[in-house]
Amino acid sequence: MNRVGIESKKAFSNGGVPMFLHHVGIGVRDLEKAIAFYRDILGFTLEKRIDWDKSGLKAALFSTGESKLEFIQAVNPAGRVALSLEKAAREKDGIVHHLCFAVEDIDEAVRALVARKVRMIDEQPQTATGGRIAWLVEDAADGFMIELCDLQYEIL
Repeated sequence: MNRVGIESKKAFSNGGVPMFLHHVGIGVRDLEKAIAFYRDILGFTLEKRIDWDKSGLKAALFSTGESKLEFIQAVNPAGRVALSLEKAAREKDGIVHHLCFAVEDIDEAVRALVARKVRMIDEQPQTATGGRIAWLVEDAADGFMIELCDLQYEIL
């Protein structure tokens, strides 16, 4: 992912910590149908398919310039995320599940949000398979999921 020019994107800033859109997570009912449309009709590049068996999810990651689209389908809605994603995708024929913003210093970004009384799921960034991330509580952004990630984060 091209991270040149992050300084020019200071409009997306929380207390001096520059951030930019890393990816949009979109819940879908039928991942294969979504792949066919975005790859074959719109011509986006399918970077990879991902199976998160323990979470009951599978995904497809597409490049869209500097940002990415992550299409996610619940295949075994046993976990909290998979259950809510499956329900929302079924009821609404797909849903934007979350926005992920990349930050230069994830520790500083989380501290700045906590100082502003933003409720966090992760008050300390967690280490995921692709890098360090932190989630805001859903009601922090009016029911919308927000994820922060470090600049090196890669969806694996």
